Amino acid sequence: MTDQNHPPGRPPRPWVSTRRRYSAMSLVTRKTSCVDCAKAESYDETEGCRQSRPEGRAHLARRCSGRSRPSPAFILHAHESKEQQLPLPILNGLRILDLTHFLAGPAVTRLIADLGAEIIKVESIQHFDGSRPMNTPPGPGSHELSAAYNFFNANKQGITLDLKNARGVALALELASVCDAVIENFPTGTIDRLGLDAATLRRANPSIVIISMAGYGQVGPWSQYPSFATTLAMLGGAYEMTGRPGSQPTTPNVGGVDPMNGVLGANALMMALMRRRRTGHGVHIDYAQLEATTSLLGEAVADSSVNRRVAQRRGNHHPVAAPHGIYPCREEESWISIAVFDDAQFRSLCDVMDRPDLAADPRFDSPASRRDNIPELDESIAEWTREQEQYDVVSQLQTRGIASGVVHSSKSIWHDPHLQSLGMIEEVERPISGKKGNMRPELGLSGERSPTRPAPTLGQHNKWAFGELLAHSTDEIEALERDQVIGTDPLTTRV
Repeated sequence: MTDQNHPPGRPPRPWVSTRRRYSAMSLVTRKTSCVDCAKAESYDETEGCRQSRPEGRAHLARRCSGRSRPSPAFILHAHESKEQQLPLPILNGLRILDLTHFLAGPAVTRLIADLGAEIIKVESIQHFDGSRPMNTPPGPGSHELSAAYNFFNANKQGITLDLKNARGVALALELASVCDAVIENFPTGTIDRLGLDAATLRRANPSIVIISMAGYGQVGPWSQYPSFATTLAMLGGAYEMTGRPGSQPTTPNVGGVDPMNGVLGANALMMALMRRRRTGHGVHIDYAQLEATTSLLGEAVADSSVNRRVAQRRGNHHPVAAPHGIYPCREEESWISIAVFDDAQFRSLCDVMDRPDLAADPRFDSPASRRDNIPELDESIAEWTREQEQYDVVSQLQTRGIASGVVHSSKSIWHDPHLQSLGMIEEVERPISGKKGNMRPELGLSGERSPTRPAPTLGQHNKWAFGELLAHSTDEIEALERDQVIGTDPLTTRV
C-alpha cells in the first residue's frame, strides 16, 4: 500500500510510513482477522504498552468450583521418601488434552510429555496443525515431513476430531472428563464459539485445569487481535535490541519467542496443578504470551526505568566484556565465540595468540579502553583465528580459562562430541519420514533420559482414544470416520 496524497513528481511513500505506529497496527488488525501486525517496541516503550496495563502477569481467570477428583499419581505421594516420590518419568499419571497448534502451545506440551505425562493432541482432517506445512516438500504425505511438527509433538498421542461438528465437541468433552488439564492457544473467543468454554469444560470435569494462552490474553484492548511469534517479539522489545548498531530491528530467529513461551507455559500448567492439589479446585489460567515475552526482557526494562538507559543494538558486542564476539576460523563457514571479561583473561588471550604487543598496547589496557577500540581489536583477533582449526582453538582458549565455543550450524551440531556425551543426540524412526536425528528430552533424573517416541501421524491414535479410553464401539468409531468427524487422511493442505 502506498500514500496517494503526495506532492507531484515524488514517488509515493509506503502506506505504513504515513501512519503512527499504533494507528497502523490497529487499522490492519481491525480490518482483517487473518493478518497479524505489531509495532517494534523499545524497552522504555513496553512500560506504557496499552495491552500490558490491564493485567500484570499470567493470572487465574477464575477458580473452577465443584467437587475435586483424585490428583494424578505424580502428586499423590508428596509425603513419601524421595526414592518413592520420584518415579521415572516423574509425571506418569498426568493426562493433558492438547488443543494447541503451531509452536508455542505444542512447546508447552512437549516439555510435559518429555517428563512422562500423557498428551492427547487434537487436530482434524479438515484443519490440521499449522506447523505441518512448514518447510515441507510438495507431494503426498508432505504434512508428515515438517521438522517443526515432528520436534514439538514428539512423545504425544495424536487424534483427529472435527470441533466444528456437534459430535466432535461432545467427544472433546468426554476426553476432558478423563483428563487433568486442557490447554489451548486459539485466538481469544475461538474456544467459546466452539462450545468448549471454561464453564462447559467444568461441567464435564469440575476440577479441570484450563490453560488459555492467546497471544494477547483474554482481556485488554488487543485481546481480539491475531498474533504470531514475530508480533509478540516486536511488542515485547526483543527485535528492537537485536541487530548491529545503526541497523534496523532484526529477528532473533530460532523460533522467535515460541520455545520460551513453551517453558513458561509449562511452569504455568504445573503451578495450576499444584494449586489444585492444595485446594481441590481446578483453575483457569489466562496466560498471555505477550506478557511472558516482555517479562523475559525484564533486566533491560528495569534499566530503562531505574537508570534511564534504553538498550541499544550492539551486534555481538557486550556492555562489559571486551573482546566479545564471533570470529572466523580456517575452514569455510566455521566460526568460534570468544568472551573476555577482565585483564587477566585478556593477557591469557594474548599469550595464546602469541601477541604480546596487544597486551602492551595502551588502547587495550583495560576493559573500558578495549570497548572503545573494539573494531581494531576484533580485526587483530580475526586475523589470528582465520589460521586456526575450530575445535583446536576453542580447546586452547578454554584451557587458559577463556570462555569460547564452536558456533554450530543445524547440521554440525549433530556431530558435537560434548552433546553426544550428554546423550542428547538420538535417532527416532517414524512412519513416512523414516529414521531421523532428534534431540532427546532436555531433562532427566539421576542422569537417566527416557527414549523419545516419534510425533504421531495424523489421527494415529484415534482407535486408542475413542475405543480403549472412551469405550466407544467399533461401529461407532467407523460411523465417525464415514462422517469425517475423525480420520487419518487430510481433506485439505491448508492449516
